[in-house]
Amino acid sequence: MEFSNSYLYKIYSISAILLTLFVWVGCRGKDNPEPGNTVDKAAIMSNIGEELILPRYDNMIIDFNALKASGDAFINSVDVSTLESLRVSFISAYKSWQHVSVFEFGPAESKTLKAIMNTFPTDTAQINSNMASGVYNLEAASNLDAIGFPAIDFLIYGTGTNSSEVVSYFSDSSLGQSRRQYLNDLLELMNSYFTEVQNGWLSSGGNYITTFKESQGTEAGSSISLLVNNLNKDFEIIKNARVGIPLGKKTLDVPLPYKTEAYYSGRSLELAIESLRSLKLLYAGISNSGVDGDGLDDYIKGLENEGVVQGLHDDIWSGFESIQTKMESIPDPLSDQIINNSSDVNDLYSLILQQLVRIKTDMPSAMGVLITYQDNDGD
Repeated sequence: MEFSNSYLYKIYSISAILLTLFVWVGCRGKDNPEPGNTVDKAAIMSNIGEELILPRYDNMIIDFNALKASGDAFINSVDVSTLESLRVSFISAYKSWQHVSVFEFGPAESKTLKAIMNTFPTDTAQINSNMASGVYNLEAASNLDAIGFPAIDFLIYGTGTNSSEVVSYFSDSSLGQSRRQYLNDLLELMNSYFTEVQNGWLSSGGNYITTFKESQGTEAGSSISLLVNNLNKDFEIIKNARVGIPLGKKTLDVPLPYKTEAYYSGRSLELAIESLRSLKLLYAGISNSGVDGDGLDDYIKGLENEGVVQGLHDDIWSGFESIQTKMESIPDPLSDQIINNSSDVNDLYSLILQQLVRIKTDMPSAMGVLITYQDNDGD
């Protein structure tokens, strides 16, 4: 039987590839450890757990307690002064939320904390229906987009064209009491959830902090896998919910500015910047006090030292910096900028897309981490 030269060449090529593969696998032993074997994963988990996660929850509780106190003061004495104090504490707590949103695993996952706290755009019709009837279960799925920070944003900013009108809305003789009760119930629900989740992390409570630190592999469900997946999920919220959807990227470029986060207060970009900063600092392992400890960046640097990848950390860090600089150059409210300055917002969206490739494809691939969630948007 005769074989053509092309056929023999194919056979030779396949044999060469298989031989190379067998040699590569056989050589990986003590002298050729698996990628990431030189990375101090215990130090990364300890620093992120003790210096980022726990302090961020502490700050969240402190800021939310201030919000709850301001809410109580407003409900008990509805006037412009107490409303303005409530608004200040609301924005502070909403910004603190951006720093714990990414930790949607362990105690937060069991409470579906992200959905409870920040499903937007809020359903104003549902909110008004709830207040009019006075009968509602805020933990029901049907009320998911009628609670949390977006609902409060509507109530204290979107119910009047100025502060006096908002005060009148809450002091109305027929519905004022039910509106104040709804605001109170929102704050009580959120306080309960935050307290439970924080307690789940504490060594004196559910002690998830120990579970987190002791899980040092990269398999699905490990702490590193959870961090990488949730960092990407929160980054995609920036890409889609905060920028892309309002900009019209899912509606054939028809803008939907009312779908921005914090639409009524007009603080969308301020919160987006805070969310981006939270992810950047998590990646770098930088604590609330500014101490640069072990983070995911050190994992990538370790892989670079091993020759697994080259230049990835600088690319990721530069990507975060470029996005933040662009965000800070666009003034709030984002809803106005989408209509009047869409070129800059589109440039921002492009930078976000470029960064997504680095952190969702390049970084997990280098680390051996599988992306286990589905965003269902086709990127």
